[in-house]
Amino acid sequence: MKRVLIATTLSAILSVSIFAAQTVAKVNDKPITDEDVQIFMMKNGMNANFATLKPEIKQKLLEKTIETKLIAENAIKEGIENTLEFKENLEKAKNDIALDVWTAKQLEKITITDEEAKKFYEQNKNEFKQPELYSARHILVKTEAEAKKIIKEIGSAKDKEAAFVESAKKYSIDGNKDQGGLLPWFPEGKMVKEFTDAVKKMKKGEMSKAPVKTQFGYHVIYLIDVKPAGTPSFDQIKERIKQGLKIEKTRDLVEAKGKALREKAKIEIMK
Repeated sequence: MKRVLIATTLSAILSVSIFAAQTVAKVNDKPITDEDVQIFMMKNGMNANFATLKPEIKQKLLEKTIETKLIAENAIKEGIENTLEFKENLEKAKNDIALDVWTAKQLEKITITDEEAKKFYEQNKNEFKQPELYSARHILVKTEAEAKKIIKEIGSAKDKEAAFVESAKKYSIDGNKDQGGLLPWFPEGKMVKEFTDAVKKMKKGEMSKAPVKTQFGYHVIYLIDVKPAGTPSFDQIKERIKQGLKIEKTRDLVEAKGKALREKAKIEIMK
């Protein structure tokens, strides 16, 4: 049982994002974030990380998320909130909302000391090992000619990264174009082989000298930074560990509360 709890806690710690939600689209001037798409995926039973998906899958999921947002907004405009069905379902949702808010409040009350976090870190240090990570921007276009033209334009700029950002917003067909083609940190194996192979040959602050062809089209890549493989120091991930341990303690608290209330309640299970 203890091994299961440790694995669960590690999963919680490692899943705590160090990145803020990024705007991936705007619809009627309202932002759609990668977090919105992730929520859409969860609601549809997709247990995957949106940031690591292939560009064409990300694009389809973004489009579906946008469509659901538009449909919901349109339904409200048409007065769906005034229907009996809406009010009945809203009433049913209150229990879920109450549980979520109550659980969040319990999480806020829990404090994890530096000593607790340090002990967990030392006992599970091997689990925190990280592969070499890359931070990059990319511009995705359909043809090699387009990519070559972009490389030439950026190559003549004094501030190449700034020029790259503007070119991504102008030319890229990927969903992260509004962020200047910025990709989340990624290890080898998360991107298609041709993309990773190109990145591994580049130096920090360098742009790909030639278009990189993949199954998705032609990429122009700018390598921002590289984190060498290794285990992050305790100070680097202390807050993530604390958050993960808080989540684990909250789960224990919710489980204990549920058992205590069940013992006092009159429960009849129909066969």
